[in-house]
Formats: sequence, C-alpha cells, structure tokens
Amino acid sequence: MYVIVPLILAFLMVASFRYFPVKIAKYIKKKADDKARYQNVEKLEKDSMYFREIPFENLGDAFWLSYCAGLMENPEDIFYAFLLKWHIDGNVEVYKKHNIYYAQVKKKISYTDTFETKVFKHIFLWGAFKTPVKISRIRFSKSLTLTKLLRISYYNLKAQGYALPNNIYAIDNTGAFTVPDDLKPKLEALIGLKKFLEEFTLIYEKSVEAVHLYEMYLVYAELFGIADKTEEELSRYISPELISFYVNQSKNKEI
Repeated sequence: MYVIVPLILAFLMVASFRYFPVKIAKYIKKKADDKARYQNVEKLEKDSMYFREIPFENLGDAFWLSYCAGLMENPEDIFYAFLLKWHIDGNVEVYKKHNIYYAQVKKKISYTDTFETKVFKHIFLWGAFKTPVKISRIRFSKSLTLTKLLRISYYNLKAQGYALPNNIYAIDNTGAFTVPDDLKPKLEALIGLKKFLEEFTLIYEKSVEAVHLYEMYLVYAELFGIADKTEEELSRYISPELISFYVNQSKNKEI
C-alpha cells in the first residue's frame, strides 16, 4: 500500500508534465491560426462604425458570414437565436419547469426558407411538435452537423447571386478568410452591428422606436453570443422574463 500510492502519484505527475505542454502548444497554435484566419476581418473591425440596421432579413443568411468571419462565440448559438425569434413571433413557447428550460411548439409552422426549416426540424425532432424539448440538449448532431448547416447557408447566398469562393469556409492558400467583394458591405454591417450591441448600454439615443427592431437586436446578440451585454438596455423595451432567459443561455447553455 505504501509503495503503490507514491507510484500512482509519480505516474500522475509524469502524465501531467507530458499532457500540459501539449495542451499549451495546441492553444498557442490555435491562437496563431485564428489570427492568420481573421486578419482580413480585423482590418475591417479597426475602421468599423456603429451599424443599427439589421443586415440580413433571413437569419440563416447571416450565419455563414458571421461564422466564417469569426463573429460568433459558438456556432450552436444559431439554435438559440432561432428559438428567440420563434418565441417573439409567438410560434414557440419557452418555459421553466423544475429549474429546467423547455421549448415547445405552440402551433405547426411551415417555413419557406430552407435554412430555417432545417433548424426547426432538427430542434423539434422532425415533426414531434407536441413533445417539449430540453433546451440544454440542443446541439449539432450527425443528422445536422456544423458543416451541413454552413453548406445550406452558403448555397442560399449563392442562389441570391453572391459570388462566393469555391470552398464553404472561404479560406485562401494562406489560411485567411477571404471576404467576398459583394458581401463586404454586409460583413461591415455585421461587424458594426456587433460593435453597437457590445456597447449598447452606452447608447441612449432613441432614434429607433420600433420594439420589433429591439427584439431583433436581441436575436442578433444571441447569434453573436453577447446577449448578456445587452440585458440592461434592452430590458426597457422587452419583457424581463424574455431577456432573463436568453441572457442566461448566452452565459451558460447548461442551465
């Protein structure tokens, strides 16, 4: 017994010394890769201005550009952004039971947009609309991977006439994200909107009176993973219950 314990401790120490340097090296490499990948976006961010309008009418169209340009904290936030949109539209009910959040379809919906339809059917189990869904379990899966969802958004943009690169991640030979020329204004608008939302509590002008626009601000804040930064200001225009739920989702998906 007295021999085994020191051996176990020694083994754990050796394992940790071998493991952590590898982990640190991977972290440094990822940071370097990210810097190289988003170098073109960083140039736009430096010169970006506040943008208060909604850049894309369809959230699915914003997904490809937001993800590829590194504007999203977590690609799975697209699910929570859509849940919020449907909640606001009155099509989905979000409620709390035994300290767990659920989403349930209030009425059967038929979406014409292929991206939104795919997300809707993925979340609500391909037609089992009466079954409540535990929100913390909403994730990408084999039936709907990140690549599949990006591909749908990519081809939807192509169908609208945008000249996109041949690969869905728009990465050039240097590993950098290549901003398509005709989508550059849209990217600048997304960057400006994110900047506007991140500093939302500092902006007190009421130039936009429509509550619907403030609701869409929260949808985009959820898409970017920054809903917690908009809580104080948006609570003036949207119900506290709605704000509280989605801010919690932004901070911690496992409630």
